[in-house]
Amino acid sequence: FFLSAMLLRSSRLFVSASRSFGRASFNVARRSVATTDFNEIFERERQFEEEASQMDFSPEEIMAQPRFTPKAAKMFKTLDEEEKVKVDSIIEKTEENPFEALDSISSHVNGVSQEHLSTIMQRLFEKIDQNASNSKEQETIFKIFNDAEQTYKVEPDKDMCTMFLRTEALKKENGNFTRAREILDEMQDKEFYPTIEDYNAVLNLLVHATDFTPNQLKQELRHFEGGITGAHEFLDEETVDILSIGYHKAQDIVGLRRVLQFAEYSEWPVASTISERFDDLRVQLLL
Repeated sequence: FFLSAMLLRSSRLFVSASRSFGRASFNVARRSVATTDFNEIFERERQFEEEASQMDFSPEEIMAQPRFTPKAAKMFKTLDEEEKVKVDSIIEKTEENPFEALDSISSHVNGVSQEHLSTIMQRLFEKIDQNASNSKEQETIFKIFNDAEQTYKVEPDKDMCTMFLRTEALKKENGNFTRAREILDEMQDKEFYPTIEDYNAVLNLLVHATDFTPNQLKQELRHFEGGITGAHEFLDEETVDILSIGYHKAQDIVGLRRVLQFAEYSEWPVASTISERFDDLRVQLLL
């Protein structure tokens, strides 16, 4: 039992150090397009997997370990407990009307926390028409996020950043990739530990809301993909789908083949769609 406990502790320390290294890897991969070797990032990932495979834990046991807890965002005020109780009550009573909740808490600012604001943002997000590129709900979410420090004296926390990115991604070709990437960088710097959903939101904007040349887009996609794996986040089905769209758009047959193989290996349904994109790009390049 003692040996198992020591191995478990060692594995956690190893993964913790690996994720800290991964955050640096993401920033290097994204910012140093001209100097970073994409293959080196995957070599580090291979070494990580090789060392992890030598530990006496099943994949299920490793995945069952709790995720790293994001650092708490700053409060630029002393939270008034009486006011907080009032805000709690407002949030509870206005579940179906987030606009009313936002208006009501404005007179109880000293009791407003990041959790209150992220709850309102989530409720607004759920009411957005997914086909709309702009709406009152979207604009209100952006306003809450942008005004958090000045109006409510709180720093946006991890959940608020996630809601901002998910909302921005809905705008697709009308979205602001530069702003979204800045938020993602801030999450990295503040150790908010972005999830694959956060990366997917920014990746969506990279593919749909930028006017890079094919070569520029290819480089950005490769380094973004390398940054995700360097941070030891697992690509999911949505990630490889977005990447395949981007690599097709960038006419990068090598990148497209790689994500196709990944999708096929994972036995994801999206593999058939990616295969069609691969065949189409191969025909284009032969013409």
